[in-house]
Amino acid sequence: MDENGEQRMRIRDWAKEDRPREKLMGLGARSLSDAELMAILIRSGSAQESALDLSKKILAKVGNDLHRLAGLGVQDLMKHKGMGEAKAMSILAALELGRRQRTTDRPERPSVT
Repeated sequence: MDENGEQRMRIRDWAKEDRPREKLMGLGARSLSDAELMAILIRSGSAQESALDLSKKILAKVGNDLHRLAGLGVQDLMKHKGMGEAKAMSILAALELGRRQRTTDRPERPSVT
């Protein structure tokens, strides 16, 4: 239940095409929002909110800025209820992989003329 006493709907109760994992499988990662991608990394929420709700709340705290999110530490992320150490580390590891991918030189591909 949420703060208003209403029953919260879990992601697994959503229509399949609306669930982040199924959406990724069917439409590809580019079709997901930052919050949906983060929810996949988080895997599960809490009794109070879904992984997607938690992701949206965290992203809102950093102004939906992934650079600011990447600047946070594990302890900063863990300040959010439902965000444990393992979930925080998963998010930071994924952001670091993305940073490394951007800064790694791509091998030159031969051009066909």
